[in-house]
Amino acid sequence: MTNPSFFGLSLSCIGPAASRTALLFGGALLVATSTGCSNTVYSPPARMLPLETAATLHRGDIGVQAEGGPSGAVLGFGAFSGTARVRRGMTDKLDASLEGSVVRFTGNAATDVNKTIIASRIGAKYRLHEFVAVTGGVGGGGSAGGGFVSPDLGVIVAAENPYVVPFVSFRGSVSQPIGAKAVDVTARGDAPGTDIGIPRTTWLANGTLGLRVPIGKWSILGGVGVSQLADAHDGQRFVSAAGGVEAVF
Repeated sequence: MTNPSFFGLSLSCIGPAASRTALLFGGALLVATSTGCSNTVYSPPARMLPLETAATLHRGDIGVQAEGGPSGAVLGFGAFSGTARVRRGMTDKLDASLEGSVVRFTGNAATDVNKTIIASRIGAKYRLHEFVAVTGGVGGGGSAGGGFVSPDLGVIVAAENPYVVPFVSFRGSVSQPIGAKAVDVTARGDAPGTDIGIPRTTWLANGTLGLRVPIGKWSILGGVGVSQLADAHDGQRFVSAAGGVEAVF
């Protein structure tokens, strides 16, 4: 079985036999079992698990949001992603946004690989209908595997109301490495240099289901998502979860 590692970070084969393969990705975890493994390094997207409904701000209003969540299952927490986002109502149907994200991984690597990813993104959301909006943007960042640039497009459907707003979103993105670096993603216990990975162009498709609870100028948000990563040689599905809060001024 392939053990996916992200941005040069192997979350590695744990144990010599019937090993657990932990896939962690910006607040996501998938645990599988295998009898052996190799590593695939994917290039990251600029967005992790965005929590947003179809609603846009009134012209001139500003929204400040923080979101994130840990990842983990059988073996405990393995990563945490955090995002800060500022958006401004350009018109009553159009928001412009700027966000920054940090992902910190733990894992059993044989070498002291950098386990932090930093990304930023500029984007927009346009409200097509009371319940439907489209999003788009471009971002980039860096990790142990080098730099990357990542554009994205998405659609959000939400039952907007003053009480509890369920929403579902679908998003696609591509991540193109810039100055890709070979990274040693060997699992702890194996000889350093056993597994060397280089990030390649990576595609991501994501579906997210969530809720927003408005409380005056504040909103509390939570959601879960399922994503599919793929490059020219491999692919992997994973799940994610996050929570957040937004204040509008």
